[in-house]
Amino acid sequence: MTLKLIIINTLTMIRVLGTIILIPMYQNLGGMWVGILALVCYLTDSIDGVLARKWNASTFFGALFDGLADKLFTIINFIVL
Repeated sequence: MTLKLIIINTLTMIRVLGTIILIPMYQNLGGMWVGILALVCYLTDSIDGVLARKWNASTFFGALFDGLADKLFTIINFIVL
């Protein structure tokens, strides 16, 4: 069970790190690369959600972490737009 939680939380952490670099990436590389990174972030969100439901691996920390990552991603995308 612990390895499954680590995998799921790692995917969420990848989304958080990708979200943080969206603004500098937009300033340096432009919109196309930001769009690709945003797509990768969306995919990690989908994959970690599917895995959490499939493996029945849900914790309070994971739910809170995923929710905060989603909110951060939304806010950063509005800033970039």
